[in-house]
Parts: sequence; structure tokens; C-alpha cells
Amino acid sequence: RGNYPDLTFIIDVPYKIGIANRKSDGNVNRIDVESLNFHKKVNAGFRKIAKSNSDRCVLIPYQRGLDKVQMAIRQEFTRKYLTCDY
Repeated sequence: RGNYPDLTFIIDVPYKIGIANRKSDGNVNRIDVESLNFHKKVNAGFRKIAKSNSDRCVLIPYQRGLDKVQMAIRQEFTRKYLTCDY
């Protein structure tokens, strides 16, 4: 069925926040102007992927500030690959 990465990070940005962030930086594209319902479905789809592939997908909750998101990613990477299980 194909090859998949060992670890995938899915950053869970609430759809309303994602849209507001894009509009505030002035870089709006065709996806950004889709309906709220579209964005809600996309968000739900990514959450479903993370849940059904929990062995390789990690849902990272959105937090204001790139440094907070990066910290969460580093913690999950460390937990999965750099922590000894003995």
C-alpha cells in the first residue's frame, strides 16, 4: 500500500484561527477563501488521520508562537527516538 514516514507531525490549528492568521498577514490564497465549513472538514480530516495512525502520527496542538510549536515537536521526537526503554 505504499511507504509512509516513521513519524508525521500534524499541527492542529483551529480552523478559525488559521483563517484569521492568514488574512492578517496578507497572503491569502484560493484555499484561504473557502467556506468555514470547508476548513472545518479539512481540520476534522487531519484529526482523523492522526487518530487512525497513532503509531506514526502525532497531533501537535496549536499554541501561539512558533517556539511553542517547535518545543512540542522536539518533545515528541525525543520521546519517540531518544528515550531509552530499559
